[in-house]
Amino acid sequence: MLWFIGLGLNSEKDISLRGLEIARKCKEIYMENYTSVMASFSLENLRELVGKNVVVIGREEMESSSFRREIIEKSANMDIGILVPGEPMAATTHQTFRIEALERGINVGIVHSSSIFSAAPSLLGLHHYKFGRTTSIPKIRNNYLPLSPYEVIEENLQRGLHTLILLDTQPPITANEGLNILLEMERKAKKGVIDENTLVCVVGNAGSFEPVLRCDSLGNLIKEDFGPVPHSIVIPGKLHFTEAEALVKICKCPRELVEEFL
Repeated sequence: MLWFIGLGLNSEKDISLRGLEIARKCKEIYMENYTSVMASFSLENLRELVGKNVVVIGREEMESSSFRREIIEKSANMDIGILVPGEPMAATTHQTFRIEALERGINVGIVHSSSIFSAAPSLLGLHHYKFGRTTSIPKIRNNYLPLSPYEVIEENLQRGLHTLILLDTQPPITANEGLNILLEMERKAKKGVIDENTLVCVVGNAGSFEPVLRCDSLGNLIKEDFGPVPHSIVIPGKLHFTEAEALVKICKCPRELVEEFL
């Protein structure tokens, strides 16, 4: 059987009891380390928890058809576990892996875990069902700046919906870099969607007992220090009065800012 086991958000201690039980019975254990970064993670401690070697694999292996085929073939005769930061089926690559295994007659098990998709709204006090499409900001490479994230934000704002923005993990970029990239997108698109007065939320250290939760204008937040990565950005749409109160009380947002979005 092939198992996909969620590790949670912050450290190896976030793995569930069920996930740990299944990982311990697997003959071979792999961990992918490219879809997310865990701020307090220790590979050594994870190996000690599981009681066996955990082989770290990256994007190249997970996207390699030959690697996936090898793992699937092994799964026909033994339990193989793949540990994934966050929710194991949030990444398209993992869904592809799962479907390929099913097509070859291999049983697939999933152990779900906490994810930034649910944690960010919960931490900020925003309503989960008021989020539109999620987008991600990549590191700018060779001066290439795709505008698709900008277009997702524009579409969500037009519908009054919040936007969760994930930030590149290879290499990881900070919320400050992400906000600068958003401004660069605005300079390129020139649609007036984003500027220094845009209301923005930043989530850092999610999954820990001391998360960083801030909400303010983009111009103010871009100067702040949000601690170790990973960071996530949320651009709120139209706010319910309970959401506005949460941003003031939880995220220290100036009340006059959120009142404009009620």
